[in-house]
Amino acid sequence: MKNSSAIHVTICDSSPVIRHGIRDILSSQAEVRIVSLASSTKELVQEYRGKDEASRNELDIVLTDFEENGLSVIGYLRDLCKLIPDLKIVALNDCANSDLLVEAIEMGIKGFQCKHDFTTQELIDTVHTVFNGGSHMSSCVTNAVLANMVKSQARSKTLLSAREEEVAKLLSVGKSNKEIAQDLIISPRTVKFHVSSILSKLNAKNRTEAALLYG
Repeated sequence: MKNSSAIHVTICDSSPVIRHGIRDILSSQAEVRIVSLASSTKELVQEYRGKDEASRNELDIVLTDFEENGLSVIGYLRDLCKLIPDLKIVALNDCANSDLLVEAIEMGIKGFQCKHDFTTQELIDTVHTVFNGGSHMSSCVTNAVLANMVKSQARSKTLLSAREEEVAKLLSVGKSNKEIAQDLIISPRTVKFHVSSILSKLNAKNRTEAALLYG
């Protein structure tokens, strides 16, 4: 039977040096149990497909490399989460691929640590935080995600037509459809059409969010 006070961890990285280094760091903690080591998420999925449900549920956290595995890592981690629904993931990355980081966040990954710039205590704290249901994101990951948001916003703005730009500027200062129609000398129905298009292009849920994204 699983010791509920222990944190059961698997370490997944293509580099044996990193795998064993992280193992040595975490093994110094009495409450951490290293369940296994894997060289890739593909290998990890194959391993856990061969286990029974009780053995699968022994695993609490996977610390996995995002740098070496590339885009395929997300697909394998989704497969692993289907096998172990309560699994928590800590991603080790170099922050170079911000699109991948955003996809990982959307997938529900709560822990992110810069692979080449963390202290022993930071790694230990990340594992404990994620295990206890919290989130941890290293500063380089935060900066990469914010930069991605700015880039996406800039791309969205360039998709707006000249008329949509005019409507968006008025929308961003809080004007109603009727007021925008009067200012631009167009019908409220036309304004409504443009607003709908703006929401879609900016990927905004409502007028307020569109105003914030455009402003």
